Amino acid sequence: MNYFRYKQFNNEGYIVQNGRGVYKWAVGNIPNFINETLDKANLKTTDINWFVPHSANARMIESICEKSKIPKEKSLMSLKKFGNTSSATIPLSIDLATKERKLKNGD
Repeated sequence: MNYFRYKQFNNEGYIVQNGRGVYKWAVGNIPNFINETLDKANLKTTDINWFVPHSANARMIESICEKSKIPKEKSLMSLKKFGNTSSATIPLSIDLATKERKLKNGD
């Protein structure tokens, strides 16, 4: 698997990120990972009730949804309310959807 590599810290010790590179890698690879995972589980995107990605960038998620054939309306995000909250984005998105009564038993 070809993981994206980038310099994580600059000379002053601050975390840096190549945003364009991350976007390009994510949009170019994550749809393939999604499709491979669905194939292994004998599922199609139409079988999926909700897609709950790490909410780092709304445009990135929309592009991933488009390339994966997942309607963006099925994407749960907490980005608008909380911003990029790193590893907390997925549980925050699920909690927010629960409070908004989007989720049903079995989702």
